[in-house]
Amino acid sequence: MDPLTDLLNRRGIEEHAKALISEAKRHNTNLFLALIDLDYFKNINDTYGHSTGDEVLRHFAAIAKDEFRQEDSIGRFGGEEFLVFIKGVDKEEGMNILSRFRERISKTSIASEKNESVQFTCSIGATSLSEHDKELDDLVRRADKALYMIKENGRNQLLFLR
Repeated sequence: MDPLTDLLNRRGIEEHAKALISEAKRHNTNLFLALIDLDYFKNINDTYGHSTGDEVLRHFAAIAKDEFRQEDSIGRFGGEEFLVFIKGVDKEEGMNILSRFRERISKTSIASEKNESVQFTCSIGATSLSEHDKELDDLVRRADKALYMIKENGRNQLLFLR
């Protein structure tokens, strides 16, 4: 577990992903993946300090735990990157879930150490398991490509790539 966010850490989410991918392939069920990046997180740390950045990460994680279902899997993949697996949903339903989550994040703010309001947003690259995918890296590569395209187009968006 990641001690800051109380979400799965990178190793935990990678191990969990193997089981989720195997289960989805075995039962021929849908598996939706989101790679979520907090926008301009370095600027938050540089402007307000690392303790405020940590609070942003904790607040983000609390919203994720509230928004996603218990059967979904959420993990901290890197510094300000998160992976979310949503089981048993098609593209439309997965995008609706992620859109609501992104909207809620964009309307959120926390107080900095100096009691300044700090707003933050996230960008979400999404994909779903295909019959050609062999491992987590296949999914992450597509989601990361979507995330890269979002960052080139202004951030605080959601994009699905197949």
